[in-house]
Amino acid sequence: MDLSSASSTSYFSTPHQSGIFLDVSSDLAELMNVTIGIIRRDLGTDFELLPYTRKINASSFYSFKTEVCEVFSEGVFMTIASEKSSTEYSIMPIMEALHMPYITFSGQDLQADEWNYKLRMTPSYAAALAALEVYYNWQHVFYLYSDEAGLARFEQLAEIRQPNQQPIEIDLRYLNPSLADSYDVLRYLDRKYVRCMANKTEMVIILDLPSDDLTQTVLDQLADLGMIRENYHIVPATLAITNLNLQRLHVGGATVTGFKLFGLNSSDVYKELALDSLELVTRALKNIPEKRELFKGYYRTGVMYNGDIIGISCYTRDNPLGIGSNLMDSLKKTRFTGRTGKVKFDDQGYRTDYELDIYQQTPSKTLSQVAKWSTISGLHENVDMRPPKDAELPETGFFNETFIVTTVLVQPYAMEKADKSGPGDEKYEGYAIDLVARLAKTVGFNYVIKPVKDHGNLQADGNWSGMIGELIAKRADLAVADLTITSERERVVEFSAPFMNLGISIMIKKPEKQKPSVYSFMEPLSGSVWMCIALSFTGVTLVIYVISRISPNEWKVEEQPNGDESVENQFTLQNSAWFAAGALMCQGSEHSPYAPSNRVVGSAWWLFTLIIISSYTANLAAFLTVENIFMPVKNVQDLAQKWPDIKYGTLNSGTTRGFFENSNDPLFQEMWKNMASQPEEFLLPDAASGIDKVQNSKGQFAFLFESTTNEFANQRKPCNTMKVGENLDSKNYGIAMQRGHKLRHQVTLAILKMLESGELTKLEQTWWYDKGQCTNDEGKSAMKAALSLSNVAGVFYILIGGLLIAMFCALLEFVVKSVQDAKRFKKSFREAMKSKARLSIAGESDDSPSIGLHSVARAPLGGRACLCLLQAPSCNCGD
Repeated sequence: MDLSSASSTSYFSTPHQSGIFLDVSSDLAELMNVTIGIIRRDLGTDFELLPYTRKINASSFYSFKTEVCEVFSEGVFMTIASEKSSTEYSIMPIMEALHMPYITFSGQDLQADEWNYKLRMTPSYAAALAALEVYYNWQHVFYLYSDEAGLARFEQLAEIRQPNQQPIEIDLRYLNPSLADSYDVLRYLDRKYVRCMANKTEMVIILDLPSDDLTQTVLDQLADLGMIRENYHIVPATLAITNLNLQRLHVGGATVTGFKLFGLNSSDVYKELALDSLELVTRALKNIPEKRELFKGYYRTGVMYNGDIIGISCYTRDNPLGIGSNLMDSLKKTRFTGRTGKVKFDDQGYRTDYELDIYQQTPSKTLSQVAKWSTISGLHENVDMRPPKDAELPETGFFNETFIVTTVLVQPYAMEKADKSGPGDEKYEGYAIDLVARLAKTVGFNYVIKPVKDHGNLQADGNWSGMIGELIAKRADLAVADLTITSERERVVEFSAPFMNLGISIMIKKPEKQKPSVYSFMEPLSGSVWMCIALSFTGVTLVIYVISRISPNEWKVEEQPNGDESVENQFTLQNSAWFAAGALMCQGSEHSPYAPSNRVVGSAWWLFTLIIISSYTANLAAFLTVENIFMPVKNVQDLAQKWPDIKYGTLNSGTTRGFFENSNDPLFQEMWKNMASQPEEFLLPDAASGIDKVQNSKGQFAFLFESTTNEFANQRKPCNTMKVGENLDSKNYGIAMQRGHKLRHQVTLAILKMLESGELTKLEQTWWYDKGQCTNDEGKSAMKAALSLSNVAGVFYILIGGLLIAMFCALLEFVVKSVQDAKRFKKSFREAMKSKARLSIAGESDDSPSIGLHSVARAPLGGRACLCLLQAPSCNCGD
């Protein structure tokens, strides 16, 4: 119940003020109010119970404790809690410390607690489950639970087992109370069904869930998944098996066994337990010896005192309720036959000496009471509850009988051969045809293939079409094709163990390979890394420049031609950048640092460039040779988000359409809404139409259908489709037979043998891949091919760009120098350009002495510098 607004009712009396605090739902409290009138008459004049109602705020432990203690201070000395009470763990320590009895009829009671002032009205059924385990000689059990109580009962079940009992394998599985993961867990169990069939053991599933509603939901999910076949034995762990709707399990052929409290006439177990709880209190108060004398010291003028304190105080733990032990003893000693059978408790406060009726439903019998179990005498059956043993397969098989096998001509399961001249069954080939041949050889029977138009659908008039209709009308014995096992079909025919697992998958057109980017050589490093390298280059350049200006070791004294001396630093800003660039390109530089600080910077930069270049080179080959494929859709979530840019559709009939149409998942509901908006375009009549639409859609359409057909189509020409993402669901193909057919067990065992030997896997490999028309040689050859110009074109572009930039810079230098020379030698810009051009082309300067090279040659001679104009008529730099 919602604790923040839980309605809790307390009852107390005058003149002898006694009290019962009821933590129950509002509808149950109303029923108990009616019952109070009867109890008043039973108690006589010693006690008078009057209803008192109060809302308890349980949003926090502090507020809950405060309000509960206020109720206790008014004379309440006993608590009865409902099955939905979530306050037990908060209130129980208070009750224990104050010696106040606590009666619970919670179905979630944990058997591991050791409270001295707690009575459990709900009988435990762990011992009854253990009795069923021994009776049926179960070898493997799947135990599903969703709360701590279920786990505690599982542990109790393990403790009850005797050391000399036959070992049993129990697979414990947790179900989220929201049942968000229930389908995945149940599919896991269904895959284990094959092993149980191979070992000729029952598939036992115990559902130990906290409520009948939750149990009913899981039972319906079992039916949805077709997990109600013969050999399934389902045990709902509840005390009212008759409240569950088991019709779908009955038509499927599963066996269901469960419990019902002996003598229980109402469908509401907890209502009956609540009323028995009130009767227990009534009888216990009446049975207390010398109750007038006992209660006399606690009531003064109609007010209850515990010592000198009015009511019972939660805050004085050293002053518990003095009559608490007397009340608890009287409750434990009270015995009566109530609405839930015999009510009796042991010294620990557990129900004892009770009986459970055992009910069972089988394929041939509706739910009925078949046995009793009691804590005293154990299990006593009215009829034999064990399933009948199947007759063993005769060694000679069925060689004298010919069976009709119906199928549907669908690739690659059954197809007409190109050469149709063969007699009878030799005209057909395919996976299903080969499977029938292997079954006939293993089991030992003759057969005739009879194709029909469709798999089998329920018509408006209630009749079945296709293969299912042939089986029902007994015009065929077996149906072997891509036939999905469903609960609807299970009701009218029997299925073998699954021979193939599949699910709904997504088919899209293969995206075209992307042409390599011109700058694919940049892809080994991300854009952020390239940005960081550029920033690092800039930072190193600035640090070298600044350190060179600071460190005295980088300054050198240079002698000028005129005899003067000047102080120079080789690491100008340009030279610093050139040094960093040389190291980054692994080419070095003519400038070397002298200062230790600059050498540290240089060493760190060299190490950095070594690692970066090594990492870049290692990844470069992969990025230049591997051709990237852009996937427009990666999974079903991606597909749903890209509507309407990428449209999708499915089959207009069958289980695939039903999956979307009946799904409770918001994602699939939205997808169905989109597809149903234009059924003529998105709901296609058959798989071939969907595949054709995908191939001609230019990547703008995806088709949702069975994964097996998807994988087969992807191996057929023109080899331009592919499967993406995981399967949306899980289902199975099985061989359908007439109900009760003589071959049903032999066919299942033969399939299990072929599964174990890997024969079915080889058969699938043959028809899906070995006979496929698509290969991966093209992709392999692409990996070995030499790099094309498109792979490295960007490098050439950068080289050409660098050359053009260099030519532009040289031309700019030419113009700038011409302007400077024109100003220096007072000539026109045109004359300066001509002189520069002559020097560039012929290597000679203009004859005019006024315009010449400003370049100088400097040579140290005897401590002097000789400056010679290269155009001067003479230059004497002799000794």
